[in-house]
Amino acid sequence: YADPDAASVNSAYAESHGFYPPLHPPPLTDWGPLLDLTNDEAVAWWRQKLQAYTSMGIEGYKLDFAEDVIVGLNGNRLPWEFGDGSDERTMHKGYTRAVNFGVAYGLETFAPELFCILNDDVLFMGEATPDHRQLPGDAGLVGVLSNRAGYQSLQYSFDEAGDFLYPESEPPAAVAQYGSLVGRLGEKYLPVPLVHGFCFYVRPEVLASVGGLDEAGFPGGYGSDFDLSLRVQNAGYRNLVWSGTLVWHYGSRSFGAGQRRIRTIGADFVLKQRYGAAYVDAQFKTRNRMKVHTGNLIEFARD
Repeated sequence: YADPDAASVNSAYAESHGFYPPLHPPPLTDWGPLLDLTNDEAVAWWRQKLQAYTSMGIEGYKLDFAEDVIVGLNGNRLPWEFGDGSDERTMHKGYTRAVNFGVAYGLETFAPELFCILNDDVLFMGEATPDHRQLPGDAGLVGVLSNRAGYQSLQYSFDEAGDFLYPESEPPAAVAQYGSLVGRLGEKYLPVPLVHGFCFYVRPEVLASVGGLDEAGFPGGYGSDFDLSLRVQNAGYRNLVWSGTLVWHYGSRSFGAGQRRIRTIGADFVLKQRYGAAYVDAQFKTRNRMKVHTGNLIEFARD
């Protein structure tokens, strides 16, 4: 974006040089229209602006949004046309990828040892990064402890069916509640079959080996994390949970509980088609067995 208010000079320059898409609907945000990232001159200009940050020693960016290119709204089509002929159908997901490639410019000398992939409904409580210096060489996905993340959860109690009873307290009151549990675990890597996708770390070489999250196979947004976990595991890596990081997960913020159940059923169907029902069920049985333990991961760590 080149915000017409906060960056009026840049916005006017972009407008006068044709750096916006030839056809675009009215902006859905207060930040102004999107830059046309299929226009090489617009990309070069944008990257020049980014150099102001990398020259200060900035080594990375936290990326979010850039999802303005939508096919329609309330039953009406929102037409887009970009410089290379792309439209709203081809750039609905393509634009966010273009943003990622664009900001990578100038960061070539920065070689991260871990990537962090996370939802937008999380809150880090305490130390954020696992100790990569002690990361096992065969580590695949590295999950974190949470209040709401399947068997990565630290809970006090369960209902009669063995499912988690999520606490009503939220940060900062929950910090004290969970702090003692984290302290009892200590800092260690715990082996697990599946890693929850709300927040995990992964080394670049693992992604290069097995690929990333499968958007096409799991368009509903659920199941791609478990699919990646299984691919990583089948490639000979171990999935782990780092017990030194606690991340608060608000959960079901994107679609709500009802849609979450529907999408989870669809994801389960795809997983069993790919890997076989017996194999997938065995992974989830391992997860469910931990539910019988109060403070499940604490007991698991002792075994």
